[in-house]
Amino acid sequence: DKTHLLELESLFGQALLSRAIGIVYGKQPITAYYTTDSNQCGLLEVPGSKYGTVYKVFPGINFCACESFRDWLLKQRRQPTCKHVLAARLALILNRKKDAPLADDSLHILKQQFVEDCLFLGLHSLMQRTKLLFSKGIILNPKMVTQSQFSQIQFQAVLNNFAMLYNVMKAVNFVDNAIVQLSNDGMKVIVEDAKSIQASAYITRACFSEFKLAIAQSSSVVDAPNNPDATLPFISFGLNLKVFTDCLSMFTSGDYDSSLKLIQKGTGAPLIVILEQHGEDSLITECSVRTMDSFDCMELDFEDEQQIVSKLNVKGMEFFQLLSEMDRNCDEIEVAISPDAPHLMFHSFGELHSETSVEITNTSDMLITFNCTDASRNRYKFHHFRLAMRTLALASKVALRTNSEGLLGLQVMIENNDSSHIFVEYFILPLMSDSDQTTL
Repeated sequence: DKTHLLELESLFGQALLSRAIGIVYGKQPITAYYTTDSNQCGLLEVPGSKYGTVYKVFPGINFCACESFRDWLLKQRRQPTCKHVLAARLALILNRKKDAPLADDSLHILKQQFVEDCLFLGLHSLMQRTKLLFSKGIILNPKMVTQSQFSQIQFQAVLNNFAMLYNVMKAVNFVDNAIVQLSNDGMKVIVEDAKSIQASAYITRACFSEFKLAIAQSSSVVDAPNNPDATLPFISFGLNLKVFTDCLSMFTSGDYDSSLKLIQKGTGAPLIVILEQHGEDSLITECSVRTMDSFDCMELDFEDEQQIVSKLNVKGMEFFQLLSEMDRNCDEIEVAISPDAPHLMFHSFGELHSETSVEITNTSDMLITFNCTDASRNRYKFHHFRLAMRTLALASKVALRTNSEGLLGLQVMIENNDSSHIFVEYFILPLMSDSDQTTL
């Protein structure tokens, strides 16, 4: 339906999604091969653009031998996958495929060929970077980057199911570089763009089945029980979030049981990403993602309770649908919150003076709680809301807050596959009004 299409469009982009749907509903069918023993889909053949060309795609593995996958994903890293991989996944979900049998021994041969293609296309650049790591003394064996080469490991964590982590990382990947902070509470990833929007993803310690962090404690931390202002220690480094997300994408599609292991030796060492697909034909992929020095970012928060003028808790899916129904081509959006009816209003302003307005009262089913002390009316770039909508599509609940300066906070709660939660917090700065510019 429309909601699912909007969610897919926010994750993959309109152009990639349209090309994939065109293949699914095209004249040449997608063939799904099922093994005779397990009766599970082991391989799909997706027709290419040229007549007679087909690409082999394995369920649950983000890889394709097409030029688009090699150029746009492996080289330029500008899209999460190719149209053939996405079309294969949609064909299974929509049952738009032609079924055919496949012998188990034939599947095994095809998987061996797939591994060779992966090594040829995807790991060549990684082996080139390995030589540099060896010359710096970071790894001991120049032929392979393995976790056994790292002694005195500073950070090690395991996620038994990392599909939601991948979705969240992809959602906040609106800039390439991010700050990663590791503490005893878990993992925090911070991104910001043009000093006007900031997103922080919190992967709590409860999400990990294993979490080990060796960090020296300062005297202020030791005295933390007696000092409420003491801050917990953390390790901070910069990371190319696009590269990290591409590594996670290897085993995220499909219903396979896959786990993720993260390892880091210490300051300046790469982040080792180990992906393991469990099953009869277990595959292990190991990536070494280069880290960089941590960089400065905006310090935004709502710690001063006296500055907060409104606090709202809303249902995640309903809030996502509300924003989806706004004019997606508009330039600005005005958010008005008041103790009096209509209580909450969203007003978009687009080209050619087109406007859209939505009013909500505090009795709406969408609102869980509503608290407003002073009326506020602020404008924001709708582009920033579109960035946040990638995460809102996954939300179960959203906490919306504003302060007297117009700073808008969206804290998104996302249910993980188990009883744990992932939180993403957005800070969106308001646009300057004409009166503000005149004052300056």
